Amino acid sequence: MNKTADLYNNILYTVVPVDMALEFGIYPSDQKFHKSYVLLWDTFLDLNTFDDDKWKKLKVEIPEEDKHNHNLVRILANAYGVNFIPNSWKLEEQKINPLYNE
Repeated sequence: MNKTADLYNNILYTVVPVDMALEFGIYPSDQKFHKSYVLLWDTFLDLNTFDDDKWKKLKVEIPEEDKHNHNLVRILANAYGVNFIPNSWKLEEQKINPLYNE
């Protein structure tokens, strides 16, 4: 099986606390994983370790023009970081792996 990052299509995945409202965007302090970056992952499968009772899983569509403006950096082999995720980016909650949802 060949794993391809969804970043090619400007799509990454992230998590936030289940009770968090998204109208102000997402900041590192919301996730509490890293002091400077909001973490995003290559594929939805990378989010399987997060408990659905505690975390809201989100598909994040990064506008092409913002892909480089928001300092998207590779943190780990399958994770990226951005300074923040503005509320203007398309955020869609994912309850099930999108591969099975289509």
